[in-house]
Amino acid sequence: MQHLWFIVAAPALWLPLGLVILGSAVLPRILGYLAIVLAAGYALAGVLTLLDLTVPAAVQISAGVVPALWWLAAAGTLIMRARQAPSTAGLFSGVAAAGHGTAGL
Repeated sequence: MQHLWFIVAAPALWLPLGLVILGSAVLPRILGYLAIVLAAGYALAGVLTLLDLTVPAAVQISAGVVPALWWLAAAGTLIMRARQAPSTAGLFSGVAAAGHGTAGL
């Protein structure tokens, strides 16, 4: 059962996520490339440990720590970008997009 996460589910999560990030400007492209590397790493770890009854503890620990660091980096990037962006709180989307009401910021 553990191998299904490594071979199927994790790559199915990380590969599209990486491709979407590469196609947008929401997060830095390096995070998109790292997500694709994570997808490949999960699939490789699943295939290499397929003949074992369980996935080794070292693989399980690294499979928990590395993605957590990725999510932390992505969240930190979004927080930093949100602090740098001008505030449009309380404005309608059309007003904020046109630039009206933000002169005093």
